Amino acid sequence: MSLRSVLALARDPRRGSGHAAAAPPSTGLPPTAAIVAPYGSGALYADEFRRRGWQPAAVTTPDDRLPAVFRDALIPSDYHATVVHTGNLTATRRRLQALGTAAVVAGNEIGTVLAERLAADLNLPGNPPATSNVRRSKTAMAQALARAGLPAPATLRTRHLDEALAFAAGLPAGTGWVLKPDDAAGSDGVTLGATHEQLAAAWHRTHHGVNILGHRNTHLVLQERLTGMQYVVNSISRAGHHHITEIWRDARLHRDGAALYDRRDLLHPDHVLHAALAVQARRVLAALEITDSAAHSEFIHTGDGRLILIETGARAEGWLHPHLATALGSHQVRDHVAVLTGHLLPPPATTRPPRHCAKIHLIAPGPARLTDRGLKELAALPGLIATLGTLTPGTPVVRTRDLMTSPGMAVLAADDPNAIDRAHRALRALEAADLYETA
Repeated sequence: MSLRSVLALARDPRRGSGHAAAAPPSTGLPPTAAIVAPYGSGALYADEFRRRGWQPAAVTTPDDRLPAVFRDALIPSDYHATVVHTGNLTATRRRLQALGTAAVVAGNEIGTVLAERLAADLNLPGNPPATSNVRRSKTAMAQALARAGLPAPATLRTRHLDEALAFAAGLPAGTGWVLKPDDAAGSDGVTLGATHEQLAAAWHRTHHGVNILGHRNTHLVLQERLTGMQYVVNSISRAGHHHITEIWRDARLHRDGAALYDRRDLLHPDHVLHAALAVQARRVLAALEITDSAAHSEFIHTGDGRLILIETGARAEGWLHPHLATALGSHQVRDHVAVLTGHLLPPPATTRPPRHCAKIHLIAPGPARLTDRGLKELAALPGLIATLGTLTPGTPVVRTRDLMTSPGMAVLAADDPNAIDRAHRALRALEAADLYETA
């Protein structure tokens, strides 16, 4: 669908028409919210539920079943209770019932499927577990979009290199490809290329490896490479009604077959693409049956004016800092909790402070350690409101090749967009000079 036709449908008739959360069991105690895999941004749910008088409970799996990146990340004291799910859905459901659970959310990508199953078993709002696969598998996602009449990249899921090579050979002349695991996150294992030699090399690096979610890459996905500016749309869905919390322009840098996160700039609600992206995002959310959850969707605006989904995760954005509320008036997790605890859908983005905001990802050039001097200069950047990551002197870093190998992120806010541009240039200069030292 063209940008013109999407803009013609830019409306949100349901905005502000809230839907109350399910009533909690009558125990006389505060209701409990179960946060499944409360890692990364998912850790923010605990404080937000407490702010509204609810008790947060963590739902985890045993450490030996967790992806390595999440082991030891849980802080048990942040939660009223911790429920360890060992695979017995009935036992976990009964434990949550005993706690008076009135809401279930996925804190991280690895918790989305279990969160949907638990919510259904507890008769609480959640996305339908029967269609979980369309929200996890990149191939099933593309197929669901096609069934709904929405554009999607040409996609092949295979475990055979010869099939991948044949698919790539059949792409239109001059079209590159993207190779990725079918079930991963954080740009883990994603490779961009154009030649058969590059594809074969990327295949051998990725196939049968273990991805960041702890899954073995038995099948890989090959897609046509779409070109254009990328955008991120964050949203909250309740009873099939979709609220867009914010939209970000997502600039990437391309290096050695990887698309590195550079900066994300908050898109002002008056921007010509804001309404079009919001409409297209709602269509995608409906096609993927995201009815009751947060979601994080990535789109590309192609040269011919189409807005095409790259992928969606049925959970909040991964790199979220509570200080974003300073610039935005709120943030996705806070708004999600407001909906779950029985409040109206959040106010439209146009009522929020029209400040300029950007998230700048650090890009390490190679193995090194963070320096005390460089970190002090980073902390003094004009407009800095927060940092994410283990940014302490002496912390080792590796060459950045994807989101998970970025050392961290700086969040900037200013009334003048030029101030953010200057800070962005200063940060990249700092990385080239003083932020890292090699052994």
